[in-house]
Amino acid sequence: MQRDIQLDGKSRKQFHDALLSAFPSKANLEQMVSFEVNENLDTIATGGNHSEVVFKLIEWAEARGKVENLLDAARSSNPGNPKLQGFAEQMWGKKFANTQIPKQEEDDLSSERGINYIHLQYLLKAGKWKEADKETQAVMLQATGREKEAWLDIGSIHNFPCTDLCTIDRLWLKYSGGHFGFSVQKQIWESLGGNSNADYETWCKFGDRLGWRIKDNWLNYIDRQFNLTQPLGYLPIKYLPMRTDCLPLHYQLLFSHPLSYKEDAIPRFSLFTDRIAACNRKK
Repeated sequence: MQRDIQLDGKSRKQFHDALLSAFPSKANLEQMVSFEVNENLDTIATGGNHSEVVFKLIEWAEARGKVENLLDAARSSNPGNPKLQGFAEQMWGKKFANTQIPKQEEDDLSSERGINYIHLQYLLKAGKWKEADKETQAVMLQATGREKEAWLDIGSIHNFPCTDLCTIDRLWLKYSGGHFGFSVQKQIWESLGGNSNADYETWCKFGDRLGWRIKDNWLNYIDRQFNLTQPLGYLPIKYLPMRTDCLPLHYQLLFSHPLSYKEDAIPRFSLFTDRIAACNRKK
């Protein structure tokens, strides 16, 4: 069993301040806890004011060895918050500082933008596929400076740093045994005739092949399963470079991936596969 992040008085206060910054109202915090932790906030943390509720939530996580899970959930819900990101990097650095990694297992974690990929590496090695999927989204937003927007625009896709793209893809390929990764998705997309001019029927075939659609229905993110029994290319998925601010509100509230929103999904995903190809040529 992996050891949870250990908090002392100082780090507990930093986590408390980061959560208050990322979720300034009880309603914000309730949504995060419900969607990402699958718990009822009023059941696990009560208090006279919002600050006390956040403190009780941290106490609840510590008592159950779920500090890391809570931190991952918070970053997934608000990937652009700088206090959460800074606290995460600080805590993960301490956690891995005492971990002996055999030299033969070392990976190339290169980044053009100074991104720390050690936590993504850890999650993939541990087979924590859902957490790794969320971390992939977070590091991709960091690599493109899109934390605040929380989605990748055309320019950020076209100019995504190749070193970082290859590092992320390489980690997914290695630790899934070639089952998951951008390159796998690209190969399947192109085998179906996928390109920027592809029609919706081709996009649906792609979704069916990867298990993103079941019986003609696109799965919401909260309904997905995260394990190696899923189809080839099933992950990662949360990174998908689509705008969420222009989509129907129910998509945003469910934290689902609006893959059926073809006007946005097809051209952006195709552009992303083009970027993968361009980066591979530079190797």
